[in-house]
Amino acid sequence: MLENMVFTGLRRVTREIYYYKTKQGYEVDFQAIRPDGEKMLVQACELLSDATAKAREVRALTAAMEETNVRHGWILTDSYQEDIKVPAGMIHYVPTPYFLMERELSSL
Repeated sequence: MLENMVFTGLRRVTREIYYYKTKQGYEVDFQAIRPDGEKMLVQACELLSDATAKAREVRALTAAMEETNVRHGWILTDSYQEDIKVPAGMIHYVPTPYFLMERELSSL
């Protein structure tokens, strides 16, 4: 359900929304390309209850960021918020409602 909500939010900004699979086989929920050509990589993970889930999301997003030369990635959560530095750039953990509101405002 979370992925559907994120897809709908991204769809309001762009029609170019894809699934991304890295060369190592890691999966990223969304690669969206905004009308200005900027790429976005987004993981939807409602609950990060254990370190394994968190590591899996970061690993996939970091690999995708390196392959696509995208410097910022987002992991959308229920309420967790943090920015972490990775070799490819910065990963932003953001509560999903905040991310969706930001996408709405940036599309105006």
